[in-house]
Amino acid sequence: MSIYQLSKYKYSQNALNGSSLINEQLSQIQYDGWELAGKSEPYSIERGDKSNCGEWVYYGCKNVSKHKNNLLTNNPNPVFVKPTKYNCNRLRCSECYTRASYERSLKIEKRIKHFRKTSGFYDSRSILQETHVIVSPRVEINDTYESIRSKVVKKLQDVGLVGGVLVVHHFRCEDRKYDKKGLHFHAVGFADRARVDGLEVKKQFKIPGGMIIKNKGSRKSVRKTISYLLSHCSVKEGKHSITWFGKLSYSQMKSPLPTQKELSDLEKVRCCPMCQERLVRLDYVGTDRPPENISYLNISDWKIRK
Repeated sequence: MSIYQLSKYKYSQNALNGSSLINEQLSQIQYDGWELAGKSEPYSIERGDKSNCGEWVYYGCKNVSKHKNNLLTNNPNPVFVKPTKYNCNRLRCSECYTRASYERSLKIEKRIKHFRKTSGFYDSRSILQETHVIVSPRVEINDTYESIRSKVVKKLQDVGLVGGVLVVHHFRCEDRKYDKKGLHFHAVGFADRARVDGLEVKKQFKIPGGMIIKNKGSRKSVRKTISYLLSHCSVKEGKHSITWFGKLSYSQMKSPLPTQKELSDLEKVRCCPMCQERLVRLDYVGTDRPPENISYLNISDWKIRK
């Protein structure tokens, strides 16, 4: 049976819920090319990629004449060493996806908080609150990812969300593994709470071929919620796992600029805590095992990379 025939033919809900050839073919359309975050191999220099993900790299400061004993080491003039790991910052990378999820969650949290300071928040007809809503297209849906996402956004707006971030999941957890197919979208954004858990949601369950909408309510921590959602989101080359919609979309709200405190904190991270000089790349030339934590060490074991 062709895809065109599948899209035209009417099936009962019981038949669609069964493990049939129809479900398998429809499922293939929805899931082709998508994979779970953290399932791809890391970058490797040997393969001609950008870096060796997860390998240790060292930054530090050898201005030992300015490093007075700060009671953290017996060495009176130590070299400051700050180990870190190569990070490609890709959600698909098995080595880097946890850090990539965390970094993205910080940026998403910042944008959501910034919306509270804009006219889009204050000019709303009702008091807006942060909320978490899940939208699950029914199994018989036969459409492109872009079209499905557009319909999901329309449903979210129908139930009261004025804007937020959308994270796509193609897989659900079963037996502690995310290998059960089940396309759904998580939205974290702003809505009139009364509308989200009202009659409009109930109405969606009665629409043939409609989408199942669940309101999870407000979140204690937006960052932790987003970080968790990204830890098992779906990824695909050429597609966005994270998108914004409504009043928080890039077309309606500019990204917040970094604050002076954020710039100051970033500069502190890049500088030596003892002499405030910029850190440089160091190579370990000692014989013992190199450190994996911030350390104050002997100058003879380190050289500046040229």
